[in-house]
Amino acid sequence: MAPRIWCITVKLVLLGAQFALSQERSQQTLHALIDELVENAAVGPLSPRSTDADFVRRIYLDLTGVIPAAEQARAFVADSSISKRQRLIEELLASHAFTRHLTITLDVMLMERKPDKAIKQTEWEAFLYNWLADDKPLDLLYQELIAADGADEQHRAASRFVLDRDAEPNLVTRDIGRLALGMDLQCCQCHDHPLIDDYYQADYYGLFAFVHRTGVFTDAKTKLISLTEKADGEASFKSVFTGAANDRALPQVPKGAMLFLEPRFRSGDEYQVKPDKTIRGIPKFSRREALAEMLPTSREFARNVANRLWAIMLGRGLVHPLDFHHAANPPSNPRLLTLLADELAMGHFQLRPFLREIALSKTYQRSCDAPCSEIVNLADIAARLESLKRQRTDHQQSVQPLKDALAAARKNFKAVESEDLRCLAEIGKLEKTVVETRQSFDKTLAERKTAEETFAKLHAAMEAVSATTQKLTGVAIQLPNESSLAEIIAAVCPLDEKLMASVAAVEKQFVEHAVKGQALTKQLAEAEATVASAVAARANIDRLQDLERKQLEAEHRLADANFVSKSIDAQIALATEILDHAALQATDSVKAESAWAAIIDRWTVAGQVAPLKPLTAEQLGLSVMQATGALSSQMQTVDAKLKKAPPEALKTATEADSLRLRPRFVQLELLSETRKTLKEFVRQYGGQPGEEFQATVNQALYFRNGGVVDGWLVPSGENLVGRSAKVADVEQFANELTWAIFSRSASAAEKETVSNHLRNRDDKAVAISELAWSLLASTEFRFNH
Repeated sequence: MAPRIWCITVKLVLLGAQFALSQERSQQTLHALIDELVENAAVGPLSPRSTDADFVRRIYLDLTGVIPAAEQARAFVADSSISKRQRLIEELLASHAFTRHLTITLDVMLMERKPDKAIKQTEWEAFLYNWLADDKPLDLLYQELIAADGADEQHRAASRFVLDRDAEPNLVTRDIGRLALGMDLQCCQCHDHPLIDDYYQADYYGLFAFVHRTGVFTDAKTKLISLTEKADGEASFKSVFTGAANDRALPQVPKGAMLFLEPRFRSGDEYQVKPDKTIRGIPKFSRREALAEMLPTSREFARNVANRLWAIMLGRGLVHPLDFHHAANPPSNPRLLTLLADELAMGHFQLRPFLREIALSKTYQRSCDAPCSEIVNLADIAARLESLKRQRTDHQQSVQPLKDALAAARKNFKAVESEDLRCLAEIGKLEKTVVETRQSFDKTLAERKTAEETFAKLHAAMEAVSATTQKLTGVAIQLPNESSLAEIIAAVCPLDEKLMASVAAVEKQFVEHAVKGQALTKQLAEAEATVASAVAARANIDRLQDLERKQLEAEHRLADANFVSKSIDAQIALATEILDHAALQATDSVKAESAWAAIIDRWTVAGQVAPLKPLTAEQLGLSVMQATGALSSQMQTVDAKLKKAPPEALKTATEADSLRLRPRFVQLELLSETRKTLKEFVRQYGGQPGEEFQATVNQALYFRNGGVVDGWLVPSGENLVGRSAKVADVEQFANELTWAIFSRSASAAEKETVSNHLRNRDDKAVAISELAWSLLASTEFRFNH
């Protein structure tokens, strides 16, 4: 079964399972199921729903990457409609700002702020933006990134994922493992992971085997950089710890399916285009393309993508860090991650519907304000603790049958796999014999051709000698001095005899080569027949894949059960901590306060309290621009620029197409312009989303002394300082600042602070700039809450 057919078969199996799953869940929405699983796992109270002001700021940041404008925040908070949150979510998901923000998000996630090399940043961003704008699914995006070779214009930008990593096989292996499967296998390049028990060297080289044939090719004439690929070459490895080795690592998705069957071609017939120094190699079968096809069928792929999307919305993954999915780092809510992964796959990896359901959940919309200890019902916690202990005992009893089932599945698969590997090794030896026989055959053909050419030359020489002899004989009859000419003829005849001897020798060689060629032809046919027979004798591939699937299913069931065990243990630990805290309050208030902070952290991880999320570099910079009015100004500049000098696609577009395409060009131009503007923000604040937040001195110095922020706070037209300076009423002025910066009205204390700051100030514009700067530099603005 060819890899493409295998992938289709796996997808059909998955679709069948997903259809059955959808039938069971048809009565419940995904956001309701999310909340049900979070609430069932909760130990202690849940935070209440966030305020409208908190929600509008949060949802704008998470779906558009920038805080709302003051008038947008005011309008939302003033709206009394029950369905206003759902309407806003739908509106933002359909917006061009959402597409722009997810373009930035995917760029940072996939390229991790690497400098552009072969592919320009603008081309890459346009590719991502158009992919998202056209609502193409994420699994196909990953396939495109891995399969694209950069040789044709249509798929060139997608090749940046591999090309800008220089197609270095170890780097590509590691980054596909991390970004597509959520597994950082770097330590497994030389040995099994020393700290993670279920990361193996075989996992690393199974993935490596898909990509190590790929390299970079530069066209000597056009200087175009693209990917080339060899048709042969096997991955091998040896542990530096144990010395255990594998001379032929078969391509395998880590913790997933193996590429059992590759198309076989005759020696010399493996390429569509055979490579050399000036020609890019294109094999008839590409392992890298096979990986692209197999990847979305992997359970780990769906779990990784679902986990990363959850982290985009909730600030951290259910598995965290995002790159370390393994047995000792269980999901905070195992059943929830399984649900999300299944639903994402069942929804064909469509982004907007999935994020919509997360945003609609009560879990996403909770407040960041944790419940206070006084409202905790300790009797309920004690009862829950006893229930959890019983649940743990019952669950542990269900694990052993799963272990037994896995052991049986592994045994069945191993027996067939071992025989198949033995057959593959034998086929490898036989194929080597075929290659050697073909080389001998080709050599014999070459020698025969040389003999034919020599024979032709000798035959021509004989004809020339014969003609000369005839002419000389004719002359001898006419001349009186016959003896002297006879001597000349006598001298020629021995030469003719030498030629005759040479011809005879060549004819003999010719016959010998013919006989040898016939023998080699028969030998080659027999060798090829032996290979064909050995290939036919391999284990039935369908059976092998079926046994592999059963083994993977057994592994997944046991892994899920173990994750649930760890989740129950975590809930027991949390219940115990809550009860211990109650005792500490009476004996040691300092320890009690520290213990309570730890409990709140656990609640946050469990989804009972919404997390505080530090803004990314782009979110922070764009939000400062939004608050001060600089973003609106830049948007106007971009719009005017496109009107003055529209790109060719807009010039030639029909009116309908122009209406559709123009917003894309505006957003792409805005991406380009804001990237330049935010360069220093990225340099100072540009860590990876989801990393632990750590403020630095350099960040503080930049915000305090950097000329960019100060420039945005110079009063001008309708920017924040300019329009605020026109407001005479102190309360209205305070609200103008807080709505623009915090997306809420000013508190009484803030109004008083503003009044005191402005009192007796002649330089009102400077005073306003100082106030605005202090709010922008505050902790409240730096975090999404």
